[in-house]
Amino acid sequence: MSVTGSWIRSKACVGRDHCVEAAPAGDQIGLRNSRFPEAVLVVDKSALADLLGTIKSGDWLIEPPR
Repeated sequence: MSVTGSWIRSKACVGRDHCVEAAPAGDQIGLRNSRFPEAVLVVDKSALADLLGTIKSGDWLIEPPR
């Protein structure tokens, strides 16, 4: 799938040449590295929201064996 929307990046990336960029594509979102814009990962928006929610909650952390 090709992403035709406008690519955006975090304000924290101003002046940097290697940032994660995102572009909406219907029910999906395209993600890419600004240094390698030809490589695009397209994921469902709901799946990305679930992943980010899990990361923010810390539920993915696994306690090391003792």
